Amino acid sequence: MHNNRIRIHPTSIEGFVFLLSSVLLAVYSLVMHDLSHAKWKMSPYLFPLLLAVFLFLLSLSLLLEGRKEGQVQVLQDSEQQRQEVSLLKKGWKDATVFALIALVYILCIPLIGFVVATVLFLVGSFVDLKERRIALVIILSIAFPLIVFVLFGMLLHVMLP
Repeated sequence: MHNNRIRIHPTSIEGFVFLLSSVLLAVYSLVMHDLSHAKWKMSPYLFPLLLAVFLFLLSLSLLLEGRKEGQVQVLQDSEQQRQEVSLLKKGWKDATVFALIALVYILCIPLIGFVVATVLFLVGSFVDLKERRIALVIILSIAFPLIVFVLFGMLLHVMLP
C-alpha cells in the first residue's frame, strides 16, 4: 500500500518565508518611521524599507520559480520519503549550526567591534559551508567588512554596530 503525501516545492516555501519577512520588515519600518517624526531622507528606517521592497521582489521571484518547478508533487515511494526525512534532519542541523554562529557574531560585535567580529563571522561561515579555498576565505573575510566600514562608516557616516 502506497502512502501518498502532498508536498510543496521548497522554493515556494522559501518564497513564502521571504514574502512574510519583507511584509514584517516594511510594517516595522513604516511604523517606526511614523513614530520618529523624521523626514524620509534623514530617517534611519528608509534603508530597512528599501530592503523590504527588494526582499518582496525576491520573494515573488521565488514563488514564481517554485510554481514553474511544480508546487505540488506526490511522493509514492516510501524509500524516497525516508531519504527526504534524513536530508531534512541534516538541513536542520546545518541551519542550527549557522544560527549559533550568527548568535555568537551578534554577541561579539559590542565586545570586539564590527570589523573584527564580521571577519571572524565570515571565516566561521565559510568553514561551516565547507569552503576549501583558504585564500578566497581570507580575502573575502577581510575585504568585505573593510569595504563596508569604509563605504558606510567613513564615507556615508552611517553608524555601524
